[in-house]
Amino acid sequence: MSSFVYNRFKAAIGTSGGANGGLDVDWNHSGVVVRLSLLTGGTYVEDADHDYWGDVSGNEFQDATYAIGGQVVDGRGITLNDAENTAEFTCPDETFSSLDSTAGGGEGSVTSCALWVATGDGNPANSLLVAHLSGADFPKAANGGDFTIQFASNIAFVIS
Repeated sequence: MSSFVYNRFKAAIGTSGGANGGLDVDWNHSGVVVRLSLLTGGTYVEDADHDYWGDVSGNEFQDATYAIGGQVVDGRGITLNDAENTAEFTCPDETFSSLDSTAGGGEGSVTSCALWVATGDGNPANSLLVAHLSGADFPKAANGGDFTIQFASNIAFVIS
């Protein structure tokens, strides 16, 4: 399956934090913690109707060096592209250091990744899924070296 934005995130864009169970989804706000997590094939069936990180976290990549929950994504922005009639949600490439699929009960290849908004209480049941990123660049083998998720022109996803 190709990349997509989860439906609940699209609905949450036009609402305040209180309407989202207290969750602020402002992509640009420095106080909002957005995380990027690596996923393995496992039994997860990609579904835009999934709402929360807890719906997919059971398929998170694991090895001796990977931090469960992935990495915080800083440097986020939104670019209005009038020519294409889109809003481009941007962030820099993210590098995960020294991933090794054979170390520490490793999971093998990374088949996709997920962006999600972490709640202050750290409860995945309350952490809103943002986007599922997959496609031609996956699967990627974790071979002990640095592992970089590269966003074309720093565009993580687009809403039109």
